[in-house]
Amino acid sequence: MARTSVSAIPDIEKAPGDSQTYACNFTEVLSGRSLSGSPTVASDDAGLTVGSPALNSSTYVDDYTGETVAANKAVQYACSAGVAGTTYKVTITATSDDGSTIVGYQHIKVRSS
Repeated sequence: MARTSVSAIPDIEKAPGDSQTYACNFTEVLSGRSLSGSPTVASDDAGLTVGSPALNSSTYVDDYTGETVAANKAVQYACSAGVAGTTYKVTITATSDDGSTIVGYQHIKVRSS
């Protein structure tokens, strides 16, 4: 049975005032499949603002791993705010082209400015 979840390594760090796009790469668990449909993203705490999830529509290079990620293999989302010194858990949920639900987790640590 194929894995259905993935965790980003290492944790992502941001400053409280940063507003950026982050991505969760699902290539490892897709095993030749692709993502489809409309992904969702949620933070475990309202102090971190996440939203606008979308499948990556083109190839990109992952800033943390240096890996080239093919189209429809990752979910990109907007992230802003957060309290300095707090680590948030973000849950990213997507559907593969065979209908499987795949869940990813990322930890975003908000550092002091």
